[in-house]
Amino acid sequence: MTRERRHNIDVIAGRDDDDEYYVADNAYNDIWGFKGLDEIEYAIIGRANGIEIFDISTNPESPELKKTIDGPTGASVRDIKIYNYYAYVVYDGDDTPSSPELKVNDQDPQDQGMQIVDLRDPSNAYVVGRYTADFRRCHNIFISGGYLYACLVSNNNDARKPMHILELHRTPYLPRLVGIYNDMVVHDIYVRGNIAYAAVPEDYRFPGHNSSGVMILDVSDKSNIREIGKIIIPEDYTHNTCLSEDGNYLFVTNEIIGGGLRIYNVRNLSFPCFVKKHTAGSGLVIHN
Repeated sequence: MTRERRHNIDVIAGRDDDDEYYVADNAYNDIWGFKGLDEIEYAIIGRANGIEIFDISTNPESPELKKTIDGPTGASVRDIKIYNYYAYVVYDGDDTPSSPELKVNDQDPQDQGMQIVDLRDPSNAYVVGRYTADFRRCHNIFISGGYLYACLVSNNNDARKPMHILELHRTPYLPRLVGIYNDMVVHDIYVRGNIAYAAVPEDYRFPGHNSSGVMILDVSDKSNIREIGKIIIPEDYTHNTCLSEDGNYLFVTNEIIGGGLRIYNVRNLSFPCFVKKHTAGSGLVIHN
């Protein structure tokens, strides 16, 4: 967020490049939040080499670092979501092998699956397990209804990087694979109920079209996901999606300079309609 373009927002605290923690191997790349069992609100910040957990409600003007948890290094992308006091942490980066001293059991740090962190005591949070079943690394995740949707999964078999659907609600610390979707490559996804809005990047264009965009999917049967409709977005790199509170409008961001934010009416899932496009300032990207 650029300081000159804030609207109805006051910054009361933050971490920026003047902080001692912001160094080349510690750059921040994601943030999520949750309310603990102690009723305190916490923020989890992703770094290139792990995560940090902050108490942001006891003294909002000076958030307190409660716990640092190391993870695979070299992650230019780290994504964090929370379910039932467990954090699920995935990471992604380039395919350059890490130096030998960083390997664990002769495995590259970037290829160690998904970390699962127990948050029931945030000051003493710890990695309770990893999910590694055909799951080396991942770009984005989303959790809805006790299921985790993992996008752009790198595994050992499929160069298309399919989406994996994992069941969490029975044993959150032991995810169970219940479906794989590989009809199209999904960069990021938003799910509400049994409907998913999947962002398909420009690299993987819809059959019969010279563009990609958004797939609208019925995910009621996790093992047999079905397409309901699609939104074709020309010339943009579709990055992510989010649904309005009333479920009538879909917001779509595009990960290119000038790509902007598009709004669609999705009352009719089979025939979504374009409503408006908002473009950020010159040289800016609306990323999420």
